[in-house]
Order: sequence, then structure tokens, then C-alpha cells
Amino acid sequence: MSSYHMNPDEAVKAFQDLRADYFIPQQWGVFDLTDEPMDAPPRDYREAARKAGLPEERTPLVHHGETWRFPPRR
Repeated sequence: MSSYHMNPDEAVKAFQDLRADYFIPQQWGVFDLTDEPMDAPPRDYREAARKAGLPEERTPLVHHGETWRFPPRR
């Protein structure tokens, strides 16, 4: 699905290139469309963010139905 989607490492690189404040991935684990296990995308995302040295406060993994509030600006 690389024609339509980024892998976690590519997504983290795009986040860094954009110089964004927060990175919240979406559309993972909704449909079983690939050969990879359903828990692979969030696990691979956490690993890609960790390898890039990004703190979890800036790269939260929001689970289905969960609410996440942006921290107050400094």
C-alpha cells in the first residue's frame, strides 16, 4: 500500500520535515487490509518515534474512541 500510505518511519520523517508540534497517527487498526498483524502499525509507530528521539508527549498514540487534549502552550 506504499502508493497510498506512508510507513511509520516515513511518517515520522514527514512530521520532522514539517516541524509540527504534535504527531497523532490515525486510521490504524480500523480495517484488516494487509498481511501485517493489526497491532503492528501502532507498535512500529512507537518504535519509529523513539528512534527519532521524539517524546511521547509530542507523539501520542490515541486509541480508538479515546480523547486526547493538546497541552497548554508554553
